[in-house]
Amino acid sequence: MYRSDTSDRSHSQVGTGSERAWTHRFKGKEIESVVAGVLLRAGREVLLARRSTTHAGFWEFPGGLVELNELPEQAIVREFHEEFLVEVRVLRKVDFTYALSTERELHFFLLSAEHDPQVTHHSHDQIAWITEQSILPGDVLPADLMVLPDIWQALADVV
Repeated sequence: MYRSDTSDRSHSQVGTGSERAWTHRFKGKEIESVVAGVLLRAGREVLLARRSTTHAGFWEFPGGLVELNELPEQAIVREFHEEFLVEVRVLRKVDFTYALSTERELHFFLLSAEHDPQVTHHSHDQIAWITEQSILPGDVLPADLMVLPDIWQALADVV
């Protein structure tokens, strides 16, 4: 895990055909990007979703891989539409990056929507709205747990 640092980064799209590989270089190494969305409601609540496939039972900020020819901001909009049938707008990137592995990093984005999401996708079976004072609904994936202080700070800056 490390804080976001844009020095020595260049973005590229690599791969052929069906490969999902929006990457950038960090200190000379190709890094694949994954995005997670922090959907904001009522100025202080954020959405967590419980996984029903990989990491089943764990709560997370939903998202996914950035596909070829797609920017991270486009990817999180697409992911929320696919998983929850909700149109979201990116408010800003959260100043936090989590290294999922030596080749993959996770970026978080604050989002807004006109309507609440629906649980319609096979990858999640439940959603919960939390505030900074909330008791978490269950076990939260490590990256999502670690970003929470940065999310609360970002919300203070937005609201």
